[in-house]
Amino acid sequence: MLQSHTLFIIICSNTKRRGGDNRYDTASGLTASLPSNLAQDLLIVRRHVLGHIKQDSEKRDDVMLMDLPRNQTLVAGPDLGGKETTAQYLSAVSRYNGSFYRALGADAAQVLSKSRHHILVLSGLYGLLRANELIQDYSCHVDDHPQIRPAWTAERQLTNFLLAYLKANAITQIFDFTALAGYRQLVNWNSVAQHGFQAWHAFGRQTVGDGLLTPLGELLGQWLRAPDDSVLTRVAAGDL
Repeated sequence: MLQSHTLFIIICSNTKRRGGDNRYDTASGLTASLPSNLAQDLLIVRRHVLGHIKQDSEKRDDVMLMDLPRNQTLVAGPDLGGKETTAQYLSAVSRYNGSFYRALGADAAQVLSKSRHHILVLSGLYGLLRANELIQDYSCHVDDHPQIRPAWTAERQLTNFLLAYLKANAITQIFDFTALAGYRQLVNWNSVAQHGFQAWHAFGRQTVGDGLLTPLGELLGQWLRAPDDSVLTRVAAGDL
């Protein structure tokens, strides 16, 4: 069990590795860390978002979401509140391979999965997931469909999942490395603060949006590889 009381929140990646294994381990998922009612709610929202991808007529770059190559094999497995057994799974940190993850280094998956700190990922399809959570290959931006964002923000759904995780793991500080406002805004940060949790948000002085993913990946890699938490302590104290 992780002993750290620090949580890093990072973003998913549209660039992903293909393939995987048909075996699914429920214990790898965020649902294993949530009360049963919230775990069920998380799966319900994931299944709801999956429906918008597979059944609705929204397009990205004139291609139906369901017809995007990565979504053609996407099914309602236990990770998405269903019972299909044909899905192929990789851990999130093995699946994601975008600029943020590449900037972490060739050993990004190991650095993230073996970190002494807590790491959660924001995703348009999965909402909130663990670094080692088993996920399918998919393509889903949070604004691909007009109902995806509301699915996660209505009644502060995603925020409630985050708060439950923070409380269950006695988190004392949160570092937000999401870079993209569209994903950061899935969380109601005022509610997080009202519950007594302090969050620091990483911003660039000259770079914003996608361009910030690479420097943030490099920075997180340095922090996670550090032999101690002196840098985090200095940031929290306002010394950096």
